[in-house]
Amino acid sequence: MSTRAGTTVSDTVMSRGATAAPAPLIRAREQQGPLMDQAWQAPGDADPAITPVAQSGPAFNLGLSRRAFKVLWSLLEAGAVAFLGGILLWLAVHAGLVAADDLRIGLCLAAGPAHVLLAWMLGRHARPRHSDEPPWSVVAQVMAALFACLLAVALANDSGVATIAWIAVWAVLATGAMVLAHRLEGAIVPLAIARRWRVRHAVIVGAGPAVLRRVKDMAGRMDYEIELLGMFGDRPPDGGVSSRQPPYLGGLESLFDFLARHGARHDGEVGVFMALPWTAGDRTAAVLERLRTVPVTVWLVPDPELSALALPQSGPSQAGPNQAGPSQAGRNQGRAPAPECQGR
Repeated sequence: MSTRAGTTVSDTVMSRGATAAPAPLIRAREQQGPLMDQAWQAPGDADPAITPVAQSGPAFNLGLSRRAFKVLWSLLEAGAVAFLGGILLWLAVHAGLVAADDLRIGLCLAAGPAHVLLAWMLGRHARPRHSDEPPWSVVAQVMAALFACLLAVALANDSGVATIAWIAVWAVLATGAMVLAHRLEGAIVPLAIARRWRVRHAVIVGAGPAVLRRVKDMAGRMDYEIELLGMFGDRPPDGGVSSRQPPYLGGLESLFDFLARHGARHDGEVGVFMALPWTAGDRTAAVLERLRTVPVTVWLVPDPELSALALPQSGPSQAGPNQAGPSQAGRNQGRAPAPECQGR
């Protein structure tokens, strides 16, 4: 499973003995060689050469929370919309096309607060959900609602053709500017939002309340927030779809189509929680093999029915932390596994 920074394999299973994992997973490990040995190292044993990969990112960061950034960004967008209207009005007044009356000035001043209100009401700053709509569609909806309101006010006050033309030009330029601002927002987020406040999108392979509980427990221990987009499995979860859980998006074949469509939208930062039962080792190995060519991060979710089985974390000897040498056992004792290990 490759990413832009290298190859990522995640191991979130704590070893509790020397018993090995199901055979297909062990075979996959043996085929990976040194790469998988690095991924199953105990915390604190990570190769220093790969540490910069795990911590890669811009050196400068404002350290804002996600909500604070959204509020500031919405105010900047509203100010840009009002500023464009004011510039166009100033140009029209100096060209002698319209007069700077109270109505036109009031429309410019009201456009900013109205944009903020409509943007939050229509979900402009909500987290992205599973949808086939283009990402800028909500921006266009907000601008359409805003200028429909401004046009209604102008018509209610018997404004002339010049005012309507001014609003129309303003709407076109402001909509284009907001679409560009929406694209720019994605580039600014890494510079503004602290890592602990960032949201990483992920899907679950496996369905059911028990799977969802284990995944949420794992996600809660990570150093960033996980947004679950949906679940994939052989059949929908028992009890039907609930509003309290991510939607069921289809079978395993649908998983790869989903990742192909939505991976680029989320800049390759889509993760996969592999929560199939460990008794289905052949299917798990087959899915992992296909994911090797997809830029995603994979987390292996423990199987509670086989909690005594564990993937080794000590390299080729396949010995658990309690069976390693004295120095290794002392180093691993009482230490939880890292949520994600990086390797090349």
